[in-house]
Amino acid sequence: MENIQIIDDFFDEPILHEIIDKINKETYFCNCTNNHNLNLNTDIPFWKSKLNNDRIYFNDYLPNIINSKLQQNYKLKRVYLIGQTYQQNSNYHEDSNISTAITICLYLNNNYTDNDGYLYIKIPGQKTIMTIEPKMNRIVVFPAIYRHRGNGLNDDELRNCLAFKFVNGTF
Repeated sequence: MENIQIIDDFFDEPILHEIIDKINKETYFCNCTNNHNLNLNTDIPFWKSKLNNDRIYFNDYLPNIINSKLQQNYKLKRVYLIGQTYQQNSNYHEDSNISTAITICLYLNNNYTDNDGYLYIKIPGQKTIMTIEPKMNRIVVFPAIYRHRGNGLNDDELRNCLAFKFVNGTF
């Protein structure tokens, strides 16, 4: 799809290991509610970390690498770490109503084997839902106005996604 990019092996190995080391030091909090299906525009329930231990790294260093590799000048709005366990499947939602907003997901699942955890993206104007596996060091770039959802893995593992929310141009 022309508005969706999937790039495997995005970060070089040393940087990828550094990212993993840093997220392993982060603390998740439960962004869960009992009645998450009451508002079908939310992406809860899931575990979340605001990446407070090294904000410069996640807010400046990694976005600079992303912009360089994608040859873009995206402006970061926010970044956080999402974790989903078995049956923590989000609802379809949009990340922004700004047409120039971009979502970039970086998957950090060490032992991923085809056991769900997929990202589903509804393609506007089409009767298509794109299904993307959460493979280690894969990024997915898509317009934040696209409705999408993430699923937990079908085992005891945590599906880890570093979610970057950017704006392309002025807003």
